[in-house]
Amino acid sequence: MSSKSKFLVLNPSPGNLDNVLEKANLQNTRNGPFEAVLLLGDVIPANLQVPQTKLDAPAYFSKGKLDIGFAYEEDEATNLVDLDKNLTYMKRPLTIYKLATGITIAFMSAEAEKEPVSIEVKEQLQHTSPVDILITYSWPYVIAREEKLSTVGNRFVDQVTERLQPRYQFAVGNERGKFFEFKPFKWDNTDRITRFISLGQEGSGDKWFYAFGLDIKTINGDVNLGVNPFAKVVEPPKRSIETVEEPDQEVQTIKKPRIIYLVDIMLLKLL
Repeated sequence: MSSKSKFLVLNPSPGNLDNVLEKANLQNTRNGPFEAVLLLGDVIPANLQVPQTKLDAPAYFSKGKLDIGFAYEEDEATNLVDLDKNLTYMKRPLTIYKLATGITIAFMSAEAEKEPVSIEVKEQLQHTSPVDILITYSWPYVIAREEKLSTVGNRFVDQVTERLQPRYQFAVGNERGKFFEFKPFKWDNTDRITRFISLGQEGSGDKWFYAFGLDIKTINGDVNLGVNPFAKVVEPPKRSIETVEEPDQEVQTIKKPRIIYLVDIMLLKLL
């Protein structure tokens, strides 16, 4: 018998959430049981109510870019809000949760991608260890830039991904999402391998679901690896200060050394 836990990841259309959850129950019967169903994007925005469908497997989600469509009693003792028996809201900007199998899941909301919330999350990251699964709204900026889709990326997500080094990372990038699977890559000085997957939204015509198995132990096997997009080479400084404008953020002043990405160096060699 396989020791892997099974997971189902969905990017539901909020207006069709009950139907999506019914499909999740069907998949749980046919291909499960799932350890967890992970919901991406804006799952229950402000103009909608909690779904009526009862889930057969535990499902988790966090806040996207829109306000949530339900109220809950604030309880500082827990980071979780149970909306139903198997439907749980991860209420903190960054919520890390360990399942019964020992697999750790981190949910980061879209509001955590910008200050001032990102400052709180950065402090939290100083006391965290790598996780098995990371859910974010935006893509890591280094991956989005490489795919010439920088508008769906966020630089703070880069920092979170580097710190948590997830074995799987899922995101949507924007309201409709986009299906994309980045080539697995390995982190320096460790055996950890990360797979990044973005999903389109249900009803968009793009792939909006993803199922996979995961063992508590890191077993890489024969994996065809790509270049780690986070790998950097430090170039000696040419000027003392460089001004860099980050998307959706104020212009920041950054001291040298200047950062050159390996992907950029490889492209220059091809020219």
